[in-house]
Amino acid sequence: MKEKELTNLLIKIGAKVKLERSKKNLSQFELGLEIGKSANQIGRIERAETNPTVETLLDLANFFRIDLKDLIE
Repeated sequence: MKEKELTNLLIKIGAKVKLERSKKNLSQFELGLEIGKSANQIGRIERAETNPTVETLLDLANFFRIDLKDLIE
């Protein structure tokens, strides 16, 4: 995957995480508690500053009750 494609994908994932978190009226801290991650980690995902692991993506998708593909599309 090219660097630009990866960057675009991380931006999309971050925006989706932020959207789903906002729908549930959760802070980054609260979401982090729910999935076992720090608020800092959630913030970095939302800002596309990190490449989340598949495990983290699955945790997020399961928590939001959405398909993994919906999180990364």
